[in-house]
Formats: sequence, structure tokens, C-alpha cells
Amino acid sequence: MTAHIIYDNIDPKTPATQSYNVIQKIIRDEIGFNGLLISDCLTMKALSGSFQDRAAASIDAGCDVVLHCSGDLEEMIDVAAGCPPLSADALERLNASVAKVTSHIEESESALMEKLSYHLKNYWQG
Repeated sequence: MTAHIIYDNIDPKTPATQSYNVIQKIIRDEIGFNGLLISDCLTMKALSGSFQDRAAASIDAGCDVVLHCSGDLEEMIDVAAGCPPLSADALERLNASVAKVTSHIEESESALMEKLSYHLKNYWQG
């Protein structure tokens, strides 16, 4: 998740969420992060412009998806207007993220079932 803070030495005018320099040059290239990158909430006062402009600037800078938390339908419509369809790279990163979460859930369920089975066996035998 990006933050709406300004890193003076990297991009003194643009919050990280909307900064190509921060997202592409630092997060993606220098750090090598290739996971799903989501913006911090667009309703925060650190960003300016319409919600459409905020969303578009965040996506243009390299965020894969944007976060909007207020639940205000008019704002959500404005945000959606600023979001193109997911790029192929963003879709690949989203699918990889979902696969990781799903595998952890399946592992957790499996581990819980093993524990339950163990305890039930011991209960009935003991």
C-alpha cells in the first residue's frame, strides 16, 4: 500500500501514491516489488482534485488498484470514472495475490481439521 506522503529527495511535489518516481523507480525498480500495489484511501485530505483525478493519477503513477473507503456512492462513481480496466500486469499481480491468500486459507483449514480430528480421536478414546 502506498502512502500519501511526500519524499522530498525523490519527488518534492507529488505524494508517493501519485508519484511515478516513487512507485516505478523506487518501489518497482530499485526495491523490486512486483506484488499488487494498492493506494492508500483516496478520501484522505492529503490528495487534491476530484476523486476521478485522484484515482487516475494514482493508476497513472503505477498503483494497480485504488482504495476508496467512505462508502459514498457519488464518490465511488467518480473514482470508477478515473480507473481504466486492470492492465495485464495488474491482473497478473491480483491473481497471484489471491492465489497466495487462498493457499494460506486452505492450509489453515487443513491444519484446523487435523487438530480437530486429533482432539476428537483423543476425546473418544480417552
